[in-house]
Amino acid sequence: MPPSSSASGFSNGPGAMQPSDTEPHEEAPAPVAPAPPAEPGWKRLHLASPLLSAITTALRFWPIFLLAVFNQGGGMPMAFILIGGGFVALAVEVLRFLRFDYRLQGTTLVVRSGVLVRRSRSVPADRVQQVSLNQKLRHRVLGLAEVSVEVAGAGSEPDVKLSVVSRNEAERIRLRLQDARRVGTEVPPERDRVVYSQPNRDLLRWAVFSSPLFMLPAIGAAIGALDDAVDVEQAWGWLPDGSQLWFAALAALLGLAGATAFNGARYYDMLLLRSDNDFRLTYGLFTNRQLEVPPGRIQALVTKLSLAGRLSRTSGITVHNASSAGESTESYLPATPRRSRREVIDLLIPNLELDPPMRRHPPGALRRSVIRWVWPVAVVTLVALALIRRAPAAALVLLVLPAAALGWRSWRVLGHGETPDVVVSRRGAITERTSIVKLSRIQSLSVAANFFQRRLGLATVQIQVAQPLGRVTVKDMDATEATALAARLLANRKQDEETR
Repeated sequence: MPPSSSASGFSNGPGAMQPSDTEPHEEAPAPVAPAPPAEPGWKRLHLASPLLSAITTALRFWPIFLLAVFNQGGGMPMAFILIGGGFVALAVEVLRFLRFDYRLQGTTLVVRSGVLVRRSRSVPADRVQQVSLNQKLRHRVLGLAEVSVEVAGAGSEPDVKLSVVSRNEAERIRLRLQDARRVGTEVPPERDRVVYSQPNRDLLRWAVFSSPLFMLPAIGAAIGALDDAVDVEQAWGWLPDGSQLWFAALAALLGLAGATAFNGARYYDMLLLRSDNDFRLTYGLFTNRQLEVPPGRIQALVTKLSLAGRLSRTSGITVHNASSAGESTESYLPATPRRSRREVIDLLIPNLELDPPMRRHPPGALRRSVIRWVWPVAVVTLVALALIRRAPAAALVLLVLPAAALGWRSWRVLGHGETPDVVVSRRGAITERTSIVKLSRIQSLSVAANFFQRRLGLATVQIQVAQPLGRVTVKDMDATEATALAARLLANRKQDEETR
C-alpha cells in the first residue's frame, strides 16, 4: 500500500536505514541478480488483437461512412464496398496476427513479424528507453493493454509495439525488462512507492485555463459588434432574431466544458512512482497510461510557464529521454503546482547543482528581440493598406506598441546559466520556457552568428542533444561570451566523463 500523500503532492518516504551491526571484515558480498531465463516458447498477441486493429483501421475511413449517410446509404454498391472493405481489413489483421509472435530470451526481447517478408528483431534490455503501457477504455473493459517498447538510438527502426496483450501479460513484460536491466546489481528490488501525486484540483484549474475555447465568448461578442462587416443574419439565418450571440456564448461554454473535461480526464490522478531504480508515471481516467522514466537516462528537463499556468498557479514539466526512431520519448507533467516545482525537479535529477546565477543578455539582444516582434505587424499593416486602402487598416499600426512590449518582455526573460552539472537556458515572452540540460548528455556544441548578429556583436550557442528535444539554444549572447561558454561546457563535460 503506497504511503499517504502530503498536501504538496509528495509522499513520505521510508525511514532512514540503520547501520549494520556486522563488522566490516564480516560483510558478505551483495547478492547478484541472476540472468533471466529464456522463455520455453513463442507467444502470440491476444485473440482480440485482430478485431480491435480492424476496428481502428475502419475508423480511419470515417469520411466514406459519412458520405454514405448523406447519400442515404449510397445504395447496394456502397453497402458492398463498406462490407467488403471491413472483411478485407479484418483478414489483413488476422494474417498479421498469425505472423506475429514474441519471446523474452534472457535479457533480450525478440519479435518476429511480417506477412510476405519475414522479419526478426532483437531488442536488448539495456537499449530499452521506456516501456509504456496504454489502456484505452475498450482495452480496460476487456482487460487488455498495449505495450510500447521505445529503444534508444534506433535510427529509422520503429518502436516495438505489442497491440494488444492481456493486462497481466503487459505487466509481466514490463517487470521482466526492468529486471533484465538490473542484472548484476543488488537485489531484491524495491516495491513501487508513490513519491509525488499531482493534485487533481490544480489539474482542473489548469484544464479550465489551458483550453483555447475559453476565448470563444469574446470572439462571438466581436462578431456581433462587427455586424456591418459580417452578415450574421445570413450566416445564422436559421436562428431567431437576437439569439445569435446567446447561441455563440452557449456553444463556447459547452466547448470550454468539453475541453476542460478532456484535459482533466487525460491527466487525471497522475502519480510518480519510484520503482526500484526507475520512475514510473501513471495517469488517465478513461485511457490509462504508464510510462517508465529511467532517471539515469534523463537528458533534459523543460519547464513551461504559460498564461494558463500563471492563472492556475501551475507549471508544466517535460522530461526528455533519448530518442527512438524520431518518436517522442518524453513524459509530461502538465499541472505541477509552482510551490512543488523545485521538489519535482530534484526528484527527477537528484544530486545535481541546479541553481546557477542567470546571466542577462546585452542591449543588442533587446534590439533584435523588439525587431522580431514588430516587423510582422509592420508588414501586415503595409499589406492591408495596399489591398484595402481604407482608414481602418491603418489602425493596425497600433499593434506595434504591444508587439514592442512583448519584444521587451522576451529580452527580460532571456537568460542562461551553468553549473558543473547542467546548463540552463531561459526564453519566451507569453510562455516562458526554461531548459535544464545535463552536461553528460550533451552530444555537441556549436556557436553561430548570422549577418544581423555579427553587426551587433552577438552569437547563439547551439547545444545538441538526442531527439526528440534535438537542440537547445542560448540565443543572442555576447559573441565573446558565447565562445567562452561553449569552451567551458565542453571542458566541464569532459571532466564529468573522467570523474564517472
